[in-house]
Amino acid sequence: MAIAHYASSCHLHYFLRHLRPFSTTIIAEFGKPQPKLFAIDSEVKHLVKDRKFTEIETLLEEKMKDATNINQESYFATIIVSYAYANMLNRAHAIFDNMPNLGFTASRTSLSLNALLTSYAHDGQHSRVPDLLADLSKKHFIAPNSISYGILINSLCKLGSPEKACETLEEMEEKKMKVSPFTYTPIIDAFYKMKKKEEAEKMWVKMVGSGCMPDHAVFNVKATYISNYGKPGEMLELMEEMEKTGIKPDIVTFNLLISCYCKNGKLLDAKNLYSNLKEKNVRPNAATYRNFSRLLCKNKDFDMGFKVCKEGIMKKKYPDFVPAKILVEGLVKNEKKEEAEWICGVLKKKFPPRFIDSWKKMMEKLELNVVNDEGMRQSEGVIV
Repeated sequence: MAIAHYASSCHLHYFLRHLRPFSTTIIAEFGKPQPKLFAIDSEVKHLVKDRKFTEIETLLEEKMKDATNINQESYFATIIVSYAYANMLNRAHAIFDNMPNLGFTASRTSLSLNALLTSYAHDGQHSRVPDLLADLSKKHFIAPNSISYGILINSLCKLGSPEKACETLEEMEEKKMKVSPFTYTPIIDAFYKMKKKEEAEKMWVKMVGSGCMPDHAVFNVKATYISNYGKPGEMLELMEEMEKTGIKPDIVTFNLLISCYCKNGKLLDAKNLYSNLKEKNVRPNAATYRNFSRLLCKNKDFDMGFKVCKEGIMKKKYPDFVPAKILVEGLVKNEKKEEAEWICGVLKKKFPPRFIDSWKKMMEKLELNVVNDEGMRQSEGVIV
């Protein structure tokens, strides 16, 4: 059947974040995974990127006919999360329900249950996760593991109930279940987002006291709060703390420091840090170019905003529509029409269809000439 939806990039990043602990569970419970097991995710990822959703369903249906893997729960788990990856939640749930009819003769375990819970979390249906965990574990006699509870905790936090998540954490501790930074991170993140710094710090102390050493993810959660509400000095202190624990600040951390500099009016420090990322053996990512260019434009530095945006474009990291529009308008206002036309020429075919008319109207209003396709291809062909 034809599939109407498509997965946005933010959905994919969100899903991948939830998929990491699930993948770890596959390895831990079933040993070294077969190459074919994870090849499915790779194939589906490419098809999602190309919006070929009918082909995804055909691919996965063919995979389920593979008799050599049909009695492996890890195989079905991957099929489930692959459907979810393509935003086919109903199909993912149907696979879980029909596993016995599809050839799986053993009893379901937390592995396939976690795959389904992850699928609902990916779809943003966090309110369904608590009941699904309770009902399906009872119906199929499945013993939830620490990953199951971790997914539940994350969903409770997404629902704005970190206090209930804390109760779930206490339940895990009473059952002597293994906890990890993955368990604590969503709770700390939720408290910080609710501006409950004291509660977040208490949970941090509890995490360390339980023997869980902070990892990149939880450090960056704290860094996000400081970037939004704190000072650059606090960010630098946190980064020193990271290094003392053996964790090297990554590009996410440096992006947050750049944002913190900009929000505190320290544009020169932000520019110097951006220029020195290579010396720190850190490679800028799409967020680096997009966010820094946006913040520079917000501070009326359109020249540097153009430079950063162009460097991103040269590496196929394209800006979002609204920041790009602000940049183009700012360049024209500052008599940088040639630069504005270059941006328009490169981006005119990069935005989703719903933005094309708005982009054309902006160009007409600003009296910008479109760079021809050949010029655009030449501009894009330079990779630095």
